[in-house]
Amino acid sequence: KNPPQERGRKRMDAMKMFDRRLDLSVSQKQNFDSLRQSHFTQIREVQQEIMQNKRILYREMKSGVVDQVRVDSLTQELGSLHCQMEKITFHHFREMRGQLEPLQAEKFDSLLVRIFRKESWGREAHRRPN
Repeated sequence: KNPPQERGRKRMDAMKMFDRRLDLSVSQKQNFDSLRQSHFTQIREVQQEIMQNKRILYREMKSGVVDQVRVDSLTQELGSLHCQMEKITFHHFREMRGQLEPLQAEKFDSLLVRIFRKESWGREAHRRPN
């Protein structure tokens, strides 16, 4: 995992990229920064819940008899939390897009496609072959 300072740097790099590529106004920059801070606060809270549920789930491995109902419940909760994170992210980007002029919005859409493609490629690169 990336250390917090590296994640923070990547987030700032993303903001600089949006600023540079979209030619944001001062007002847009302030709005983007405010949206970003709110987004990461929300995401952090969900990530903490995910970690708490994972700790409980993996404690089940140590038990002599696995409580399958508990495992099912925890994994469903984890799925729900991941779904919640995706929805938070979707609404975050939608709010960002809503701050833009039409030409900026077109560029923003292209940037998001590239960002998501890169993230997906990065995850695929780290998967082990079957």
